[in-house]
Amino acid sequence: MVVTDSGATGGDQGSLPVPLLEARGVTIRFGDLVANQDVDFSIYPGEIHAILGENGAGKSTILKSLFGVYHPQAGSFFKEGHPIRIHSPADARSLGMGMVFQDLRLVPAFTVLENIALANSRNASLDLGRLRGRITALAERYHLTVDPDVPVWQLDLAGRQRVEIVKVLLTGANIILLDEPTSVLALSEVDAFLAMLRRLRDEGHAIVMVTHKMREVLACAGRVTVMRAGRVVHTTNSLEGLNEDELVRLMIGDWAPTGITGRPAVTRAGEPVLRVDNLSVKDDKGRLILSEVNLTLEAGEIIGVAGISGNGQRELAEALLGLRPLSAGRIIAHDETLSGAPAAAFLNAGIASIPQNPREEGVVPGLTVLEHFAYDGLPRREHRMQVDWAALSADFAAAPAVDELNVPEPGRVAATLSGGNVQRMMVARALARRPRVMVASYPTQGLDIATTQRLMALLLGLRGHGCGVLLFSEDLSELYQVADVLVVVTHGRMLGPFDPVKIPAYDVAGLMVAGDGYRSNRLGHPLEVPA
Repeated sequence: MVVTDSGATGGDQGSLPVPLLEARGVTIRFGDLVANQDVDFSIYPGEIHAILGENGAGKSTILKSLFGVYHPQAGSFFKEGHPIRIHSPADARSLGMGMVFQDLRLVPAFTVLENIALANSRNASLDLGRLRGRITALAERYHLTVDPDVPVWQLDLAGRQRVEIVKVLLTGANIILLDEPTSVLALSEVDAFLAMLRRLRDEGHAIVMVTHKMREVLACAGRVTVMRAGRVVHTTNSLEGLNEDELVRLMIGDWAPTGITGRPAVTRAGEPVLRVDNLSVKDDKGRLILSEVNLTLEAGEIIGVAGISGNGQRELAEALLGLRPLSAGRIIAHDETLSGAPAAAFLNAGIASIPQNPREEGVVPGLTVLEHFAYDGLPRREHRMQVDWAALSADFAAAPAVDELNVPEPGRVAATLSGGNVQRMMVARALARRPRVMVASYPTQGLDIATTQRLMALLLGLRGHGCGVLLFSEDLSELYQVADVLVVVTHGRMLGPFDPVKIPAYDVAGLMVAGDGYRSNRLGHPLEVPA
């Protein structure tokens, strides 16, 4: 195995052919956010190259820049050693590239045949009968179940992904870019998908696969590039000798928080404010995404919920707010069973939330900041359905979180707010409810460092007043800063609870990425994971 830092590919360069596609020094910014910084990346004929990294590492961004969706502020692209310009996806397709996005790009009302014809629409004399035959032949060749005459809206996500792959192959692409391709597949479908990738590789296709799933990388990739915070930090020329633990180390390094300091001791009396018994929930496509979850949150306790996006955290949070039906189990708050009750019952039980996607889950663009507080924040002070706006404005001005988080003026319209200001508004609104239970999903997204620290202090303040807090986050430094207990949501299960004083962050990260199959050899003994 050859591992090099700063994105340089190690090993005997004479043993490798000229890259089929190469990025050199690519930098992409979105305002003040640097998504990619000086990224070097190459792909060779007949290989599967995996790009690994935590969420937000810049993996999807570099893929989209190769396909012409994003345009770098610096850097260059080369094909077979010659400089190229990629202004659009059309340019990328003309260079032999095809991409399957994580959010699949199909027209639901069209049939499979019509969607694939649309991708070939540059050919004005397209023969639909001949195209139908090509679809059927290609589907048989790669063992893909695709019916050209079925409307896409009738297909599940796995079926839609098969259509995307057929669409890409029929455009003649010899470079295939895949963004989290197995995220929509059931476990039973993954092995067949990886076998198809290996066949494409053996036929000379170059495949780039963005993923965070260790097992799949080890099963099919020939090389791996690892990204952190927008930069390439490692490239391997071989996976020989690599295992899941080593891949985790490459992803997160040897970093670990220094521990929990400066927090008041736990003073809770031990009364449960929220209990979850054998909870199971399904995702939006009806697939069981989380099963047999058991959790007890006590008054004055912060439980940190760690996990990589897409493992069921969103569905769990929605179930705890009455926004998603349970497949099994019970939710009990303060001895009141809420399972099956409407969302209003959860609010009345004192459960407040900071949503994961504020603009999609609670923000009305045309309403002002104060109006948002009126309908789901401060007491409305209403009399015969009329809001006492003067009293409400006074309550708004007096709310500690409004000042602490520098929430925009009450008359500002939500549509005019930046992402960070929307987040400030939503956090302050949730805190203004004076909840007994707070379900906080990624509450620091879009916030600067100073505001993040003030928010953490506010969560600790809730804890000190007897509120139970569930803090969902992928940022282990945040969880280790405030959590009394840690649990990990991964591969359809909840692992834990763990004591953050006793379990190293390295091991928590390993569980997040690899599930309960992860075992750390760093301490010389296996990590004990509850069955």
